[in-house]
Amino acid sequence: MAAPWPLQHWALMASRIVLALLAVLIIGAAVFFATWEIPAPSRSVEKTLPNDRFPN
Repeated sequence: MAAPWPLQHWALMASRIVLALLAVLIIGAAVFFATWEIPAPSRSVEKTLPNDRFPN
């Protein structure tokens, strides 16, 4: 008995599904990184620079 759909049709459908999932993944990652509020570093740094490093 022959398959109801040719093999090429299944390959085309599978490639469309993979491309759609890939597009959803990329768009989801872009939205996630665009809205993610990364916390600022909470450690303060103090460093004394010698005056010889600055021109007069």
